[in-house]
Amino acid sequence: MNSQTLRGVRVMRGKIQKDCANATGLSISQYALKEQGKYEFTINEALMLANYLHMSESEANAVFFDSILTKA
Repeated sequence: MNSQTLRGVRVMRGKIQKDCANATGLSISQYALKEQGKYEFTINEALMLANYLHMSESEANAVFFDSILTKA
């Protein structure tokens, strides 16, 4: 996961960690640790967060999968 890119997207969208924590059902401290890369987001959390932040497929791929996903 690319923590710097996730933080950048969050800030560009005008959201704070508390907003993203609420959107994913995490506590603020859990979200912060995951955003810092100390723990991984589950697939469901990543999907909820990508939707909440209105990420494009390429943004979500860059943030959560280090751009390793390719289209079939």
